[in-house]
Amino acid sequence: MCFETNDTYLSGYLMAMGLELKSHAARGGNTIFRFEQNSQLEQLVELYYSFAAQINPQRYGAALKMLKNLIYQSKDKNNNNGNESTYNSGAK
Repeated sequence: MCFETNDTYLSGYLMAMGLELKSHAARGGNTIFRFEQNSQLEQLVELYYSFAAQINPQRYGAALKMLKNLIYQSKDKNNNNGNESTYNSGAK
């Protein structure tokens, strides 16, 4: 089961906390990010939305840069033609 979000900042937080981005897809002018749904993800999402999350700012910034590059690459490829792309940073 996958967790989907179009929230770039939440996705950056999840990646900076070590979760792997499974895929992303352009949909209706937005980019949808997919992560594996598990208890760690649920805890991190709860911390994020309750304003209790703490993160290394450099890791967070690096994750946001990666996501923004993915978004712009997809837009450059004509919104990815509606196709899904996978991304594996290899870093945790």
